[in-house]
Amino acid sequence: MSSPATPQQALPLSAPRPLDAGGIRRVETLRAHLSSTEALARVWRPQLDDQRRPGPSPLELAPLELAAETPPDSNLRVELEWDGSVQRARVHFGEAVSVYGGGSAPGGLARAGKSLRLWARAGTADEPRSEAPHVFPIALGVRIDGSALAVLGDSVRPGLLRFGQDHVELAFEGDAWDLWVIEAPSPQALSGALAELLGRIDLPPTWSFGNQHTVLEAASATAIAERASKLRSRHLPYDVLALDSASLDRGRPFTWSKDGFEDPARTLDELHEQGFRVLAPLEPFLPAGKHYPAHKSGVDGEHFVVDPRGLPLRVRAEHGPSSYPDFTQASARAWWSALVEKHAECGVDGYWSETNLPTLPLSPTGTLPSDAAHRGLGAPAHSRAHNASAHLWSQATRDGLAQARPTQRPFVLSRGGHAASARHSATWVVAQQANWEELRGLLARVLSLGLCGQPLAGVEIGARSGTLAGELLARWHELAALMPLSRDDGREPFGHGQELDRAIKAALERRMRLVPTFASLAADAHAKGLPLLRPMFFADPSDRALRDVDDQFLLGDDIVAAPVLQAGATQRTVLLPSSPSGGWYLLEGGRDLLPPGRYTVEAPLGRTPLFVRAGRIVVTRPSKAHVRAQREEDPELHVFFDPRQRATGTLHEDDGETRADRGVTTEFSARVARGRVVIDAFANGREVVDRAWHVHAHGVALQKP
Repeated sequence: MSSPATPQQALPLSAPRPLDAGGIRRVETLRAHLSSTEALARVWRPQLDDQRRPGPSPLELAPLELAAETPPDSNLRVELEWDGSVQRARVHFGEAVSVYGGGSAPGGLARAGKSLRLWARAGTADEPRSEAPHVFPIALGVRIDGSALAVLGDSVRPGLLRFGQDHVELAFEGDAWDLWVIEAPSPQALSGALAELLGRIDLPPTWSFGNQHTVLEAASATAIAERASKLRSRHLPYDVLALDSASLDRGRPFTWSKDGFEDPARTLDELHEQGFRVLAPLEPFLPAGKHYPAHKSGVDGEHFVVDPRGLPLRVRAEHGPSSYPDFTQASARAWWSALVEKHAECGVDGYWSETNLPTLPLSPTGTLPSDAAHRGLGAPAHSRAHNASAHLWSQATRDGLAQARPTQRPFVLSRGGHAASARHSATWVVAQQANWEELRGLLARVLSLGLCGQPLAGVEIGARSGTLAGELLARWHELAALMPLSRDDGREPFGHGQELDRAIKAALERRMRLVPTFASLAADAHAKGLPLLRPMFFADPSDRALRDVDDQFLLGDDIVAAPVLQAGATQRTVLLPSSPSGGWYLLEGGRDLLPPGRYTVEAPLGRTPLFVRAGRIVVTRPSKAHVRAQREEDPELHVFFDPRQRATGTLHEDDGETRADRGVTTEFSARVARGRVVIDAFANGREVVDRAWHVHAHGVALQKP
C-alpha cells in the first residue's frame, strides 16, 4: 500500500548539483547576538529577483539582534538558488562531518546519505518509515575536532532536508526564507545556542515525569475508577491517567460522556485524592452539529478553515463530518484557548492529542484539501499551514490551561509539532510495528528530538500493529522507563505471567526512583537548553567511535544507560567513554571502578545496566505510588568516589506545581574522613545543616560502625 500523495512531492529527490544563485538578486549575511559568547550564529537572507524577502519568522524564532557583517572568515560555503517556486540552500562544511537532525523521523541517529521530506504525517503499518509527525528543518554536524554546528531553515512550508558527508541541503516551496548557521565549540554549547533561538522549555510539572497510563474505552467514571483501583491495589507507581475519546460525548472535544460523567469535577477530585493526575483527550477536528456549542461558536466566530466559497470546510474525520480550526488566526487561537479554559475548570490537569495533525485517512491526500483557506495566512493553500498546525494547536491549548490556572504549570502532550514546539508542549514517538528493530529505532528518534531542541520527548509502550507481548513487552517498558516521558497505549501492566509482571514492575519502580534526576535535568534544559537524553558523543565529542552509537545513551552527563534491544539477550556489550575522573561504576551494586572501554555485562529480564561516572553523586528517592507521596521521603545519595575519594552532585527541588517557584539547587560534595563519608551540602549558596540524607557509598572502604 502506498502512502497518499502530498503537495511536497513537487520537490524531487534529485542528485546534488551546484546551486547557481539563479533567481536571487542579493544575499545579506547577518550576525545574531546570542547571550552565550561560545557560539556564533549567522543568517543568510536572500532577496529574490522579484524583490521578495523573507517575512516574519514562520518558526517564531527568538527576536535576536542582527547586525550586518562582511562575508565571514570560515571554511563554510553557502549556496542559494530560487527557481521560481522553490528556494534551495546548500551549506558545505569544508570537511567530512558526522551529521544528525531532522527530529523524530525514523532511520537511525546518524543521517549521512539520507533525505527527509518535511511534511508532517502519521505513519502506517505498511510503511513504518513514513512516520514523521514532527517537522524539524534542522541538520547538525560534529566536526573531527568535536566542535559542532547547526543548519536551520526558517520555514514551515513543504520541504526537503538532504544530508551529505560534507554538506547539507534544504529546500522549501513557495517563499523566500532565512538560512541560519550556528557554530559552537561543543555539542553542549550548540544545544544551548539552538535552544536560545528556538525557545527553551518552561519547567514542566514534576508529576509528568511519573508513569503515565492510558485508559481506553472508559465511557464512565466507574470504569476509570476501577482501572485506578487496579493500579493502586497492585502497588504499581503511576501518576497520570490519560483518558481517550470514549470519555467524551460522542467523541466531541470539550464535552464529557452523558452516560457516565454526570459530575466530572467529582470524578477528577476522587482521582486526585488517590494521587492521579488526569489528561483529557483533545483533538482539533470538531464534529458538526446544531446542538454542539463548541462547533456552533466556531462557525459564528469564523474560526474554522474555509472552502473556496468561504464556508466552513466540512471533512470526513473520525467522528463524522467535522471542521478544523484555523489556528493561523490569532482570534481562532484565542477562541480555542477560551474553550480549554472553561473545560479545564472541572479539574483537568492537562490535555493530550494523538491526532492533532490535520490528518484525514479517508482523504486522497491524507490531509485537508489543497484549496482549503487558512485566513491567517491570506492565501487559499493548505500546504502553507499544514506543518504548523500541531504547533499552533499546542500553543492555543497551553494558553487556555494557563488562563484556567495562572499559577500552575500547564502540561500539554502533543503528537506532532515543529522545531519551536518545545515552548508549548511535550511529545512522544510511536512504533508502527511491534518488533525489535522498531524498539531500537524509538531510542534514536528520541535522541534526535533532543538534539533538535525538543528535550521533553518519550516513547509509547505499544505499537500500531503486531503483537507486543512477552520479552519484547518487558524490554519496551525498560526502555520507556529511562525516557524523559513514559506512557503506555492502554494495555494493562499486569496479567502477563509472574516473570513478565515482575520485570514490568521493576521498570516502573526504577523510573520512579529516578524522578529527582529527571526533574533536575529538566531544570537544566529550562536554564541552559540541554537535552535530558544525550547521544554518547556528548561524553567525548572528539571520539569518533561514539558518533554512530544509538543503542545506548547518556542520561544527563553522568549516567550511561544501556537498554537491552535484542531478542533473547541476557547480556549486552556496553561502551564506556573516556572520563576525566578515571572511569565508571554500575549504579546498582557497583563496587569496582571500570576504566573506559567495552564490557559485557549481565542484563537479565528486569534489569537495565546503568553506569555512573566516578566522582559524581546521583540523587534518587524511594519508589512510591506517585510523585506527591515520594516527595515526603528523604533523598538517597548514591556517592561514586573517584580515585581521590571525592565526589560532587546537584539536586534541583521545587514544589513541582507552580510557575513562580523556581526552587532550590543543592550542591553536594562528598569526601572520606577517618573512614566515614562526609557530605557537605549548600542550597542556593547556604550551607544545609538540618536535613537527613540516606547515603550509599561506592568505591571506598569505610569503617564499620
